[in-house]
Amino acid sequence: RNNEDILVRVTAKKDGGLNADFEGVSAFIPAGHLDKEDLARLDSLVGSQIYCKILKAARNRKRLLLSHTASREKTLAKLQEALKTIKPGDVVKGKVSSIKSFGAFVNLGEFDGLIHISELAWDRVESVEDVLEVGQEIDVYVIGIDEENTRISLSLKRLGQDPWAEASQDIKVGDKLPVKITRLAQFGAFAQIKEGVEGLIHITEMSAEKQVKYPQEVVQPGQELEATVIRLEPQNKKIALSLRHRAVPTQESAASPEQPDAGNG
Repeated sequence: RNNEDILVRVTAKKDGGLNADFEGVSAFIPAGHLDKEDLARLDSLVGSQIYCKILKAARNRKRLLLSHTASREKTLAKLQEALKTIKPGDVVKGKVSSIKSFGAFVNLGEFDGLIHISELAWDRVESVEDVLEVGQEIDVYVIGIDEENTRISLSLKRLGQDPWAEASQDIKVGDKLPVKITRLAQFGAFAQIKEGVEGLIHITEMSAEKQVKYPQEVVQPGQELEATVIRLEPQNKKIALSLRHRAVPTQESAASPEQPDAGNG
């Protein structure tokens, strides 16, 4: 009904306003019906849930024209009320409401929270659908709450211990470890040392006998082999590996130009 308050999710920034979704029905919020503060942060509103009033519903309710100006205070008030029950560090139950390429939205009751794809697992996740599906009920860890942008950031991986904490105790420079190549890059190859912990074999560390131009000359994804730890930075989640099977690096090698990030890419 016209002038009715509804809760919508902003899906995209568009010239002249914002696109939104209401229970599968597309909607548009013109710039003239957004607060000045919102106009200054349109990009940050994408992915958030806000209350709007229905200005006009197209025939068969195929598209809605909305206004957020009159409902902005209700959005903030409802969020603040909902946030009284949760805080950063809490573990709460929710249901996956939708999946996007960048993460999954989880319904927590009054509002949805977002699990970014980087927060799904300690290992690299190629597709959100590999981990979650719509309708799935899950426990989530509350990372943070952004009242200004009406956003709740969630995590799945933080329900468990950070594997780098254990790795920092177990792995030492000079160790020879069994690893599995996970993916190739122009500058080298990433290798899994244990679940959630990857290291980088820089292209200059792939052979002691020849200059390697392309990583695939030496390794392939899925290949298992032994590598030597030559640099360890657990605080930055970086481990540099070598296939040259050198012992602990000499002062000369330690002084060589810094390699690209040797972490979870």
